[in-house]
Amino acid sequence: MKNLRLSWRLSLGLMACMGYLQAQTISISTLAPNAVYCGSNSFISFTKTGTFNAGNTFTVQLSNGSGSFASPKTLGTGGASPINYTGLYVVPGNYSIRIVSSNPVVTSNVIGSYTVTLEDVLRGSSFSYPISAGKITCNTPFSSTITNSACYGNDYDLALNASQSEGQVSNDIYYKFTLERTESIDISTCATAGLDTYIHLLDQYGNHIISNDDNGIHCSGLTGSLTVNLSKGTYYVVSETYSSYIGSITTQISAREGLYFDGVDDRVSLDSYSETLFNFGTGPFTLEANIQAGKVGLGTIFGKRAANGSQGFCFGEGGNGRLWMQLAGANYEAPLTTPQLGTGCRHVAVTRGANDTLRFYVDGILIWKIKCSNNISSTAPVLIGWDQFYPQYFKGYIRDLRIWNLERTQTQLVAYRDYRMGGGETGLIGNYQLIKEFNSPYQYISSYAQAGGALGVLGTTTSAESSDPTWSCQSACTSPGLLANDENATGITQEEATGELKVYPNPFVNTTTILLAGKQETVRLEIVNMNGTVVYKNDVYKTNEELEIGDLFATGFYILRVTGSEGTKILKLVKAQ
Repeated sequence: MKNLRLSWRLSLGLMACMGYLQAQTISISTLAPNAVYCGSNSFISFTKTGTFNAGNTFTVQLSNGSGSFASPKTLGTGGASPINYTGLYVVPGNYSIRIVSSNPVVTSNVIGSYTVTLEDVLRGSSFSYPISAGKITCNTPFSSTITNSACYGNDYDLALNASQSEGQVSNDIYYKFTLERTESIDISTCATAGLDTYIHLLDQYGNHIISNDDNGIHCSGLTGSLTVNLSKGTYYVVSETYSSYIGSITTQISAREGLYFDGVDDRVSLDSYSETLFNFGTGPFTLEANIQAGKVGLGTIFGKRAANGSQGFCFGEGGNGRLWMQLAGANYEAPLTTPQLGTGCRHVAVTRGANDTLRFYVDGILIWKIKCSNNISSTAPVLIGWDQFYPQYFKGYIRDLRIWNLERTQTQLVAYRDYRMGGGETGLIGNYQLIKEFNSPYQYISSYAQAGGALGVLGTTTSAESSDPTWSCQSACTSPGLLANDENATGITQEEATGELKVYPNPFVNTTTILLAGKQETVRLEIVNMNGTVVYKNDVYKTNEELEIGDLFATGFYILRVTGSEGTKILKLVKAQ
């Protein structure tokens, strides 16, 4: 009887031990996005129960395109959750993922099915199949980490142009992004230790814009980095490594913040050098800026007016909401017949030429002109967003404030309003981008102009104070464009095209017609792209007949310029896709 009891107790102990050993389970809990994309750095998280033996390895397995694990591929291995891995090259199909342990052998639940299309397979491998970075703003930066494995080939071969590349065999990763307006864009490629990256920027057609090798702004060492001012449009980034080295590359694309003035007491104060630098006397000048006003009415964009108001000048929005300038105590505000500036994005400019004519432009359109020969030199301090004589603060965003000691033409204003100047342009003596400098003290304002220009600070000192404008993302609005009442903005048909100079249809896809009417004479017809390059030029006899220019141009914006004895007429051309 005693022996029987002992045997019974021993059997129960063995059964309990055997049951405990069989209790191991693996359950997949989290799978990162892009789990099966080739080259994508991903991870898988899981939970387990029971005890796994020493030396156990968990293996992440990928099925074939039909979901079968008969001959699985290994994505990654590890001893604990999570397991990091890099997506493999696969053909289109429906894939599943599971985890298998080695000691003891336990199989997890299966997750999937993940559909991989041909576009997924080629994702990021070429100009035709880029990884989408979406729309870039300072509110929506982009970051992606990819291993430049065999998924990617040496499609972008810059060895043909030694000035753009070190001529190395590499695996190229393509990204595509869009901008809805002019932005200052930072692009960097950070890589795993020991990798030297290279970065290239292409336009919407794949044409090379600029490249860079070392010292990325988001990471140190041998990393590619670019800071570029880009207008509205579509762009491509190519990230690669020096030579054929394989590793993880993190590509980052972001836009910098703009400067917001609160309309209460915000200003930017320029240094004493500006007091003589911006003394124009009775000579020519150009003041221009991109703005987005937060109210309608009085607001100073840029001023150098003495405390008594009788010396110097002030440039901004007048009390009736129109473009305004005061010169040596005399007010010049665009008449009520001209459009208000409103609260949208606008490019505004006032110029004076050798004939003492003031010209007022909004979005490149000449809205008013008047004679003024006043001497506008003064010893007054120079301020952005405020005027010391009459504290009419600007509310909203000011960007790309440019001061020239010459008269810019209408063609130049139109052609370059969506571009940022490098600083070496003839006559550019003040160039305030008013965008936040990366990793620099927030309170300093730089002038990218000849001889360094005059520097500025937020508020009145380098210390934080209530009069400091704030760095902020500009609210969404359309890129600076033609005024709503401009007849050549969009949608011109043949029936609507009447007058001396018309284009229809506009925008156009393949062919448009230029209608030249009026005085019978030979005129110079030119078409200028947005880089200021003349892409079409011809001397034609001005008649009432139509002139076909055909499908000669790439998609984009152009300026049509016709010059004759009656002066120069300018219209905007839009070539659509």
